[in-house]
Amino acid sequence: RPQGNTARICAESRLPMRTSGSTCGLWTHDAAAKLCWRAGARVCTMDELLADAALGSGCDLDTESVWAADVCGHGDFYFWSIGGSASYAGHKSAHCLHAAHALPVRCCADETLPPFPPSPPGSPPPPPQAPSPHF
Repeated sequence: RPQGNTARICAESRLPMRTSGSTCGLWTHDAAAKLCWRAGARVCTMDELLADAALGSGCDLDTESVWAADVCGHGDFYFWSIGGSASYAGHKSAHCLHAAHALPVRCCADETLPPFPPSPPGSPPPPPQAPSPHF
């Protein structure tokens, strides 16, 4: 990442889909990854979920187990499932599940903001950049 840029994670759980209404539902890991990809995002990682990057992002998933992007120790077809928020995950252990299981998904996207152009000496700092309303 270039120096001076800032990165943040944007998350969403309720994405409008042309064929299914929304992403609120149960999906295999592969289907979940495709749904997120179509929205320009990806399945959130365990670290992102534990850091509450997706907290309150829709579908009432803060207290549900959701897919994580992280592969677990049983091979490429097994992924972690964890609570949709850190407070819930703290009361519920993570599970290593086969990708064919059906679970809800939370999608995350990396957003890199460009650095502000250099200001002339003595000028006030630039205003903060407004967050993007979507991925």
